Amino acid sequence: MGHVLVGIDGSDVARDALAWAGHAARRFELPLRIIHAYVPDTSTQTGPTALRGATIHTGDPEPGGPRRHDQARDLATHIINEVLGRETAEAAELLVVDGRPSDILLRHTGEAEMVVVGSRGVGGFSGRLLGSVSQRLAREATCPVVIIKRPG
Repeated sequence: MGHVLVGIDGSDVARDALAWAGHAARRFELPLRIIHAYVPDTSTQTGPTALRGATIHTGDPEPGGPRRHDQARDLATHIINEVLGRETAEAAELLVVDGRPSDILLRHTGEAEMVVVGSRGVGGFSGRLLGSVSQRLAREATCPVVIIKRPG
């Protein structure tokens, strides 16, 4: 049996995608798998990649070290508990992986019934409707893709 797969990065639209995925998992009685992929970096990083609203100071000698991974997991867990509530969050599977979000999510679509992502559409082109991760998933995923956009 498959699961509902959702990618989070801490942005408001990713929180909306997480809420939608949690509802879909309950409705279709499927397990929920949540992936937070972060790009390894030795510098202090803010923004969606490091879970917006938080700054990660790794202190690790190498990119993507264990301390950075633990901090990313703690932050993702906090967001999941906040959006889904503790009971639902405890039933979900959380994967925290260093790597490009689109690569990581695509790797996991083969087992999923659907993948849910938020799209900020803040790429390099003015007026772009979808972000690069959601565009790539829409083209290459092996399961249905649900893209959540913020109004406006």
